[in-house]
Amino acid sequence: MNLPEFQKDAQLEANAEKTCREGNGQMVHQLNKGSMGQVLAPGKATDFEKVFVGGWLCEVPSTPGLGSEVCDKMSQGWNHAGQTGHNEILVGTKNKKIGCAIAGGIWGCDVGN
Repeated sequence: MNLPEFQKDAQLEANAEKTCREGNGQMVHQLNKGSMGQVLAPGKATDFEKVFVGGWLCEVPSTPGLGSEVCDKMSQGWNHAGQTGHNEILVGTKNKKIGCAIAGGIWGCDVGN
């Protein structure tokens, strides 16, 4: 995708897990200390790639490195409803760190500097 690689961050992962757990199966955003942005989506523990690529990145299929072939496959079952904000949070270059977790059937990723 020609983007800098995120650095995995334990605090951001803990923040994402806390948000997902406290949402009790609902997508309820909360920005905890150190988090500059957050994306949430329903899914199973085995669905991370489909959630990350199909649910979030494929909101903008023209994102370099994706394309319609990837997004047609990975975004099956998703209705982006014109949203692009999840993609923008994840492909923006101002955030260098990421932490992702799942709890209660919700995947969450928090990003930060």
